Amino acid sequence: MICPKCNKEISEESTFCSECGYRIKEGKEAEVSTRESGKKVSRKALIIIAGIVCVIVIVAVAVAVNSTPSSKYKKAEAAFANGNYERAMKYYSAAGDYEDSEEKLAEATIANHYANGVKLYDNAQYDEAMEEFGNAEGYNDSAEMIRKCNYARAGVYLEAGESLLAAEGYKAARGYEDSNEKILEIGREFVKNKDYETAMTVFAYIKGGKEDTYAQYAQGMISLEDKKYAEAAAFFKKSGSLLDADERYIEAVYGNAKSLMEEKEYEQAAGLFAEISDYQDSADMSNACVFLNAKTEMDAGNLHRAGKILDKLPENYSYNGVSVQDLVNKLENNKKWVDICGSWSSTSGLAETNCKARNYYYDGGSWTIDIEKGDYHLDIRCILNDDGSINICGNGAIVTFSNWSTIQIGLEYNLHRQITFNKKVSPSEFGSSIAIDDYTTITVTENGINLKYKEIDNNTSINFTYTYTTKVTFGRLVTEY
Repeated sequence: MICPKCNKEISEESTFCSECGYRIKEGKEAEVSTRESGKKVSRKALIIIAGIVCVIVIVAVAVAVNSTPSSKYKKAEAAFANGNYERAMKYYSAAGDYEDSEEKLAEATIANHYANGVKLYDNAQYDEAMEEFGNAEGYNDSAEMIRKCNYARAGVYLEAGESLLAAEGYKAARGYEDSNEKILEIGREFVKNKDYETAMTVFAYIKGGKEDTYAQYAQGMISLEDKKYAEAAAFFKKSGSLLDADERYIEAVYGNAKSLMEEKEYEQAAGLFAEISDYQDSADMSNACVFLNAKTEMDAGNLHRAGKILDKLPENYSYNGVSVQDLVNKLENNKKWVDICGSWSSTSGLAETNCKARNYYYDGGSWTIDIEKGDYHLDIRCILNDDGSINICGNGAIVTFSNWSTIQIGLEYNLHRQITFNKKVSPSEFGSSIAIDDYTTITVTENGINLKYKEIDNNTSINFTYTYTTKVTFGRLVTEY
């Protein structure tokens, strides 16, 4: 056998090793003891292993039970009920298509967005909160919370002096609490600070904001700066006595009056200057416009109108070296011509076409058209020239024939032959026949105008002469010019 200590071969009967002196018997006893001890350890191990196996089995069963879709759904429901939406989302997702898990997952998701939004709002993180509320897709009062966030954020901007951003925030709040009133306040402050363009931007954020008196004033100032005086005056009038609106109104009216005067709208300009007669030179400018209006009417041949306008001015008034009295005298000296200025209506008349042979006696007869009262009109204007002459101007229409026929159906005529003329005459020709073209004459009388038209048509193919004549008396003055 081999010594267990020095590994030398010794006799089987030896009690000690001849080399190292090791006691062989003790080694054998120890070996036996070790084997017996090993047997005991193996039994304990088996017990432990059996226990572990049992635990593993139990755990496995528990895991298997808890891993079912039903179990996950129940856990999700409990988490949702407790407001733990993230946990609920996890378990609804794990439950797959079990029952309504997919729908519940969507609900838990938007509920989680809403819950996150509330937390962010409480932490004054308004932009982030609004994003979450937006993702909540209308869950609970998320729409109202977005308005609330905008309102709160606007307040932060307002405190920081960012008024325009604040106004934008209140606009986004869409009427939440007093957001509209806040917008008006901000707009009014911009007006007070003379930032009218920005003010109008702010007023436009709410319905009816542009109708606020401050908005009217701001728009008036913008229009005044753009020289849109009529607009400006209207806006200032609507703003009442706000700030210096009364003074600005007068300024705008004056500017409008001067513009109208430059455009030769003298009548309107005179009225506006008269309205603000105490402002600067308005009183004198009003008289000037009245004078120029009268002069304009005279130059246009509207002598009746000119006389009535001149009656509004002081007799001693003059403009650019021309006095009111000078013009009045001119009208009085030509009163007959003044009286015929106006629109005249026909009171009687006749149009005729006649046929006669050129080289022998033959009268083919006539066809006629009666002209009744009011059928035609003739406008007459008289311009009084500086050299004492007069230009009589007329515009109107008459009926004239343009052929002759043996049968009525063959007749041709012009029902609206235009009569237009501008004839220079002397005052003495009043009551005399005045040729206004190759075919037409007029006689001006105190009772109206007699018009005669005569055209001779020499038809060489059949050796006949056709004569077309029209006589009209315009005896009723309808409108004075």
